[in-house]
Order: sequence, then C-alpha cells, then structure tokens
Amino acid sequence: MYINIATYSLVIVSVIFLVRYLVRNELLYVPDSINWPFAAASILLAILGHLFSCKGWQMVLRTNGISISYREAVLSLGISTLGKYIPGKVWLIAGASGRVASTTGKPLANVTYISTLGQILGIAIALTVGVASLQGRVSLPFLLLFYITILTSVALAIKFKSQILSLPVFERNRFVDRWVKPIISSMSLPFILASALAWLCWCIGFFLMARSIVPGLDNSMLGFSFALAAALGIIALIAPGGLGIREGVLGFLLTGYLASKQDIATVAAFSRLWYLIGELFIFSLAAGLLLGEWLKKWSEKRR
Repeated sequence: MYINIATYSLVIVSVIFLVRYLVRNELLYVPDSINWPFAAASILLAILGHLFSCKGWQMVLRTNGISISYREAVLSLGISTLGKYIPGKVWLIAGASGRVASTTGKPLANVTYISTLGQILGIAIALTVGVASLQGRVSLPFLLLFYITILTSVALAIKFKSQILSLPVFERNRFVDRWVKPIISSMSLPFILASALAWLCWCIGFFLMARSIVPGLDNSMLGFSFALAAALGIIALIAPGGLGIREGVLGFLLTGYLASKQDIATVAAFSRLWYLIGELFIFSLAAGLLLGEWLKKWSEKRR
C-alpha cells in the first residue's frame, strides 16, 4: 500500500520535473510547418507502442509464474510510466511492481526482480532493433550477419530453454545463477513479440513524425534511430527518462539521414513531445481505470 501511495505521489513530482525541463529547454513546441496526417499517424503508433509494451509486461510476469489480466497490466505499468523522470528510474520499476504485488499477493521483492529482468530484456530488444539505423555506417553484410546470429540464438534459447538452464555453469557462478539464468528463463516468444512490436511501432511512428516535419523524407531506416537512442537513454540511469541523452544520440544518428542541421535539431527536439503524448495517453488510460476502481469500491462501501 505504501509503495502504491509513494508511486502516485512521485509520479506527480516526476511530471513537474519533466515539464520544468521541457519548458527550460524550449521543447514544448510544435514546428510551424507540419504535415498533420503524418503527425496523427505517428501519434497513433506511439500510443499503440505503449499498448504492446503493457502486453509485454503481462507476458514477462506470466513467464515467471505471475498471472495478471491485460487490464491490470495497463493499470500497473500505465500509472508508473511517468515515474521514469525521477533520476534512477527506480519508480518506473517499483511502481508497477507495487501494484502487481498488492493485487496478486506476491512478494514485492520478487515482482520487482521480475520487472528488472523485463527491463533488461526490453533494452536488449530495443538495442537489437535500433542497430538497423546504423546502415550506411556499417556494411549491409555485417548487419545481416548480426540479425541472423541474434534471431538464431534467441530461437535456440527459447526452444532448448530447459536444457540450457540445466547446464552446470548455471550453478557454479553466482552472477550467472542470479541474473543470466533468470533472464534466459524469462525469455518467451509472446514477450519478445510484444516487446519487439512495441519498439517497431515507436520506430515507424518516429519516421512518420520526422516525415511530417521534413517533406520528401523517404528513408524509413531513419525510424530505427529512435530505438537505439531510447535504449541508450534508458541505460543512462543518471539521466531521468533519458532527458538530454536521447536527443543527443538522435542528433548524432540523424546526421546520416538529414543534411540540414536545423531539420536534425527540430526532429530530435520534437520527438520528446511526440513520445510524451503516447505516455500521457497510457497514463490517462490507467488513471481512468484506477479511478473507476476506486469509485466502485466507494460505492460498495456505501451500500
């Protein structure tokens, strides 16, 4: 209960921190010239990405023996999603875990541990998707070899999961037993598909958002820059929500696709507001579900 209360309170602090940052850095703006059909499509994909992300949260919990409904996944992850702007991103993980622990009766430490594993796997998937943006900087045969190796390794790990986990190496090394083994154990096709679809939606949405600003942009590989930049922003724990880190990496990656420095700066800056719209949607959806839950309990008590 105290974790949930802390989550709701710190989300407010997190949003205040975010708005202050966006205002100070003049990121709360919409470009003067924008193609609204492309922009609308990009926002829909940003929202869809968050819905797939909630599905991934449900699947990683199920793989580890904790079953929750999709509604509960949206509620728990959606409420805490804006907590990432607290430095360290602790509340993004602990907030969702607190809700699941209180509704399922599972120990908070166990759910938080699973949430951390899910975050690690999610980052790995984002990095894998984002590598595609390096085409032009990295030779095509190397990229093909990279993806063939990754897909083959993941397929074999899922297919022969029990045999791999029974190998002696998983019992002799404490780090391997504590982290590598659970990560492999948490891998499942439904989770990987849901997480990969989330990142693909965000990447396609990012390309459409850039296309709405830069007329004639036709290299869709640009979209994968978002996954790589976002993953590096998540890894940078000292940067709440990847603020500054994501935009900086995007600025570097976009130089391979856009010639104008002004276009690069505009796309990188506007991407923060574009993605925030998706975050606000999933948060609002979760808040609506939570409010409905509270009203229902209040109504039952009055009876």
